[in-house]
Amino acid sequence: MHDLTVFQQLATLDFVVVLVFACIHMLRCNFYIETVNEMLVQAAMQQSSNGDQDDEDSLVAAKSYAQLFSFVLPAGIIFVPLIDVTVRRIGIIRTLHTTNAIGIVFGSLLLLDILWVHGVNFIAFAGFRAYLYATLNTYIAVTFGVATMGRVIGCAFTT
Repeated sequence: MHDLTVFQQLATLDFVVVLVFACIHMLRCNFYIETVNEMLVQAAMQQSSNGDQDDEDSLVAAKSYAQLFSFVLPAGIIFVPLIDVTVRRIGIIRTLHTTNAIGIVFGSLLLLDILWVHGVNFIAFAGFRAYLYATLNTYIAVTFGVATMGRVIGCAFTT
């Protein structure tokens, strides 16, 4: 695969796998980042309707969680050593499956409309996102080669 031109690499089944993997997971990540504030408000209002808090306190809590999310999101870098260990011990393909599993955990926690669960889910999302970028880029480097890695990643993420 490393000896093929970029256009030949883009016509392979391996690139289709990269494309599908990137499209699905990047859509999930970007959609979550865009809608997290609305989800937090909804969870806070649900908590308010249960009689746990009044509406104003619930909105303050949602705003606090939104600020917490803005701090946790870039903290995904703390997962880099774990990602490295995972790739070395179980290989890149199984690490892609690990990324899928973390994505399932993240998606499952979204189904719970409880404010503090969303706070816990911030960590799961940060880990999922770190695994996604690191693992996908590593897979592309190993599969397509370092010489064309940037162009393959660019085509996948642009799509």
